[in-house]
Amino acid sequence: MKRFIVLFLAVAIPAAANEIPRPDPRTLLQQPPMPSLQKDTNPDPPKKTIKQRLFDKKAIFLTAANVGTSIWATLAIRKCRADHGKGPCADGGYGPFGWREGLRQTQTGGLAILSLKIKSIEDADGDKHKFWSTLQAGNIGWNLGVIAENANRRFGPKREKD
Repeated sequence: MKRFIVLFLAVAIPAAANEIPRPDPRTLLQQPPMPSLQKDTNPDPPKKTIKQRLFDKKAIFLTAANVGTSIWATLAIRKCRADHGKGPCADGGYGPFGWREGLRQTQTGGLAILSLKIKSIEDADGDKHKFWSTLQAGNIGWNLGVIAENANRRFGPKREKD
């Protein structure tokens, strides 16, 4: 058995050494030293540059209108509550006033951020039909409804200012 192992090792080691590919010194000199100096062999044509205008005029105007109407709605509810008390004022909701209006402002900010993210995705894809403005426009409409309802409040005792 020992003879067989010695014979096998004597034949296998030199045979394995011959199978290891050795680099040719002539080809080593022909290769560029760094991969960044190699020619670009990408078969795909270069893509057009994506022009992302996240803060164009429409986006700035719509976001400002969204935040503005949200603050205005909060002020309208506050004025209605100061004039008529909690009862007749619309969209005051239940719970502390600060939490309710904090939720309104958080919703406004969240919809603005989500809307701008959708805008950047739509601009990157090159969509013709834009969806990004509907979230902010819906929130603006809701807040304008709250403002109109609380500004035209005619019933309830009007409190006299001291």
